[in-house]
Amino acid sequence: MAVKSLKRMNNIDTTTGVIWKKILLFTLPILLSNFLQQLYGTVDMIILGTYGSSTALGAVGTTTSLTNVLLGLFVGISTGSSVALAQAYGASDNRRIYKVVHSTIFWGLISGIVLTAIGLIFSRPLLELMNCPPSLIEEATTYMVWIFVGMIPISLYNMGSAVLRAIGDSRRPFYFLIAAAVTNIILDYIFVGLFDWNVFGAAMATIISQAVAAVLTIVTLVNANGAYRLYLKEVRPYKEESMMIIKIGVPAGFQSAIISSSNALIQSQVNKFGEGVVEAYAAFNRLDGFYYMSINSFSVAATTFVGQNLGAKKYHRVRKGIKVSIMLGVIVAIFVGIIMGLFREEFLDVFNLAPENMEYGKFAIVMDSLAYWIFAIGDVLSGAIRGAGKSLFPMISSLINMFGIRQMWVFGIQQVNPSFQAIILAYPVSWIFQTTMLLIYFLRGKWLPKNLAEDIADDLDNDVVKEMSADLSSDEDADVDGIEASAEIETEVVNEFPVVDESAEEQSTEVEDQVEVSEEITEEVSDEIDDSEVVADSVEVIEKTSDNEKDDVLEFANVKNEELHLKLDLSLENTDIVEKQSETDSENIYPDEGSTYPVNENDDQNPDIYLQK
Repeated sequence: MAVKSLKRMNNIDTTTGVIWKKILLFTLPILLSNFLQQLYGTVDMIILGTYGSSTALGAVGTTTSLTNVLLGLFVGISTGSSVALAQAYGASDNRRIYKVVHSTIFWGLISGIVLTAIGLIFSRPLLELMNCPPSLIEEATTYMVWIFVGMIPISLYNMGSAVLRAIGDSRRPFYFLIAAAVTNIILDYIFVGLFDWNVFGAAMATIISQAVAAVLTIVTLVNANGAYRLYLKEVRPYKEESMMIIKIGVPAGFQSAIISSSNALIQSQVNKFGEGVVEAYAAFNRLDGFYYMSINSFSVAATTFVGQNLGAKKYHRVRKGIKVSIMLGVIVAIFVGIIMGLFREEFLDVFNLAPENMEYGKFAIVMDSLAYWIFAIGDVLSGAIRGAGKSLFPMISSLINMFGIRQMWVFGIQQVNPSFQAIILAYPVSWIFQTTMLLIYFLRGKWLPKNLAEDIADDLDNDVVKEMSADLSSDEDADVDGIEASAEIETEVVNEFPVVDESAEEQSTEVEDQVEVSEEITEEVSDEIDDSEVVADSVEVIEKTSDNEKDDVLEFANVKNEELHLKLDLSLENTDIVEKQSETDSENIYPDEGSTYPVNENDDQNPDIYLQK
């Protein structure tokens, strides 16, 4: 049906298969997407440094951290959407997938409108508050205002790509960014190099390229097959889904804004050292963006991985996936750090920095290279914890460490050693505190919702009971063996269809055949089935049974068989009803391939027509 057909596509289902391979396959397109996103931002800087005014590079550089503060407040909404959708996808909940998608696009549109208004009104006052040098403020204001004019397509792309990534499709957002990057580079040369539009030309190139990516994303969702298909007339904030998106997204947004605010305050301190240092710091930030995005790709992958597997109740895969994500993130951090450190001068040369300013950029890159692996651990843990729906603690941790500790260092060190180098050390110091705090929280298991922790405990209890049952069966006679065999059969079928003896086994086969016809009821059978009560009862009787008490055991088994047969009869009746419904209404259950939603004019455009599995 809808989710099944969705999974037949080229989306990556992280709930099955070899964990490290699935994470790598999912992460690689995100990594390349982030690389491209940084690439055309860096091209802006290079072209401005080559063809723009002498102050253009520094002017654009001063807006970066401030823009990220405002954008980060709303980008968190896409994180909330991604988590909500990944969990719905893992649980194969078509109705919830539909509602989350349409709520996501609604909030993306609202976010873009609000950001545009904020940028138009507050760009110059905020730049002045950050001690932007007077020689840069006019160009910086022009660039920032026009970037915020284009916030609606930027926001829609972020939301749309979050939808695709949540259902395991990380490749198409990458393809869309390829188109955006090519568009941006071409327009940069035209607007800045040929038309001499300076910072205005760079801003226009960015806006148009982001609009290209947004249009491609929305068109893809509108023409998609399955429950995540977008119907523009149905875009609205569904209450329950919007609450979940906001519950996860707002703390994630504040976390991003907190970190960006901290960087903005650092920028304000760097601004005091003059235009040359500002340009070197701007160049470093662009290179640091490549570094950060390579690590953040594994954080995004961890969010989707944890969300999908918790939704599918594949708890045993969750911790393994997090450990694998951390390991891969650290490896990439070390590798990129070596490359950045060895070729730091060559990388900085592309920004046409003055020779006397090169040393500032080189020092900052060295500090990054030595300590970024620490940041990688914390960032992946933060993404994984958000994937479990717990985004409040990462926000609090960031407030304490990435803002509090970092600013204490910056303003404190200025009293002792007022230098650019001392300011840069704030980054590795804050990373150490942040990673330590998140690691303690993760190891204590507080990031799992309470009911999920109880489910995991039940699964472990089931495993123990099964082992006990297997050991005891070897010491009992044929009658007791029959009870043990019935318990093992029960763990292989869905709770609605328990089987105990050989006669019931034939009925079980018939039931399973009917269930295959009614995929709305049993589309996926979970590997972790909670049959511990029946098994535990059997084992309890076995433990209390001796050779002269076998008659009591058989009497107990007969009683159990009668109860289970009664449940089986009821299950068969329910299956017949669902089978008949599926034969007559199969075209109207889900908005699947070849169908359009709404099905008819009288359904009030209501996705509640979906059957809840």
